[in-house]
Amino acid sequence: MKHYWFKARSYGWGWYPSAWQGWLVLFVFLVLDVGNAYRLDSMKGVSQERIAIELILETLLLVGVLVLICYKTGEKPEWRWGGGEGRREKREVRGRIKIKNNVWIYFLCGMQLFLEL
Repeated sequence: MKHYWFKARSYGWGWYPSAWQGWLVLFVFLVLDVGNAYRLDSMKGVSQERIAIELILETLLLVGVLVLICYKTGEKPEWRWGGGEGRREKREVRGRIKIKNNVWIYFLCGMQLFLEL
């Protein structure tokens, strides 16, 4: 069995750290992203539009590298509905699909933080 740094989530699409190497990668990503924001915040004499564009582009680059590392060192990515390996059927709860991830909440919170910068 292969030793994965990142395991696939039970619900939705994505990974979470499952080994110390994965946690280290996530920590380095966060330090670089926050450090980048502080670096751009301390720039004097540069327009706010340029700072915002640099922040967005450099954050997208960091996220792309993180996803690439997760893809190379993690389980196969696929949409999962929970309930074990290979099970793809949807669980019905009161006529609606039960999804246990809060992707939209995370997205909206991230956008709110971004807009407050």
